[in-house]
Amino acid sequence: MNTNTQISQDADLYKKKSITIRTVLHLYGIFAVVGLILSIYTIPVSMNNNMQFFYNEELLMEPKKIKKFLIFIFSSAVVYFFILNVNHNYFDNSDSD
Repeated sequence: MNTNTQISQDADLYKKKSITIRTVLHLYGIFAVVGLILSIYTIPVSMNNNMQFFYNEELLMEPKKIKKFLIFIFSSAVVYFFILNVNHNYFDNSDSD
C-alpha cells in the first residue's frame, strides 16, 4: 500500500482588499449627499446659553425651498458620480493601450 504524503501549504484565505482613491471619493460623495440632506432638518436645532437644545421654527425651510434644495443636491450628486466614473473608465482604458 502506497502512502501519498503531501506537504502542508500555507493557504491565504483572506485577501486584503486595497483601498483606492476611487473608493475614497465614492465614500466622500455618499457622506456629502447624506450630510446635505440631513442639514435640512438639523439647521433649526440650536443651543442656548444654558447649553440646552431647542428647535427654532424661524430657521425651518419652506417646502418649496426644500424641494429646490433636494433637486440641487441630487443633480449635483449625479454630476459628481458621473464625472467620477467616466474619468475612471477613461483612464482604465487608456492604460491598456
